[in-house]
Amino acid sequence: AFTLTARFFDDSTDAWSASTPATADYRIDRIRVGEPSCYETVRDWTSLTPATSNSIAITAADNAIVCDYLRDQEMQVTVRANASLATQYQATYRYAVTNLAAQAA
Repeated sequence: AFTLTARFFDDSTDAWSASTPATADYRIDRIRVGEPSCYETVRDWTSLTPATSNSIAITAADNAIVCDYLRDQEMQVTVRANASLATQYQATYRYAVTNLAAQAA
C-alpha cells in the first residue's frame, strides 16, 4: 500500500502555478501481462475533492496479486482533471507490485 499525491497546475503562463481544477477523479487498473493495451479495472473512476493537491490511498487490496505465477504485477493509476471540459487533462502513473511468493520459485 502507498499514498499517491496528485498536484494540479495552471500551465497558461511560463511560471506554472498551483491551480484547483473544476473536477478531479482517478482510477486504478491492473495491466494484463503480454497485453499492454488491455486493462482490468481495480477501482473505477472515483471523485476527488477539487484542490491544488490530493492524496490518493492505494490499498493492499488494490494491489492484490491475481496471478500467483507472475513475478511482478503491472498496475496504473490515472488521474483526470476537468473531465468533459475543454481544459480536460489526465496523466497516468505506472508501477509494479512484486509477487514475493513467486520470487522464491
